[in-house]
Amino acid sequence: MLKQFLLSLLFTISFMYSQMIQPTNGSALNYIHVLFEWEQINDAVSYNFQLDNNNNFNSPEININTNSLIYI
Repeated sequence: MLKQFLLSLLFTISFMYSQMIQPTNGSALNYIHVLFEWEQINDAVSYNFQLDNNNNFNSPEININTNSLIYI
């Protein structure tokens, strides 16, 4: 019973976060206009896109809400 609950919880949480399609994690970017693209989440109304030069995201350079699956 507990195992089923944990698997169900993990499955639900995995759909809460979208995966980045472009650019790939750890990419070295050497151009000005960068296409950020992520996977669609079922039933999502909008997405919050944050870009920061620190891993802790204390003060993101970009922090927008969008209905799109891309941001340039």
